[in-house]
Amino acid sequence: PSATAPAGEAITVSGINENRTIACNDNEITISGISNTVTLTGHCATVIVSGLQNVITVDNVDTIEASGLNNK
Repeated sequence: PSATAPAGEAITVSGINENRTIACNDNEITISGISNTVTLTGHCATVIVSGLQNVITVDNVDTIEASGLNNK
């Protein structure tokens, strides 16, 4: 599923084996869980990733925070 986030709003993606595409508009994106695949288009203010084996693709971001194991 694809979503366009309202400007500046905090967005959370969590779960197991989620496959999401989000169009960032200066948002803070938090991703947690196991084996999620998330594509972030546009400009994100912050991307925070935790959990295991998540794969995140981002066009443009100011800050990235990561914890957990085998996140890419």
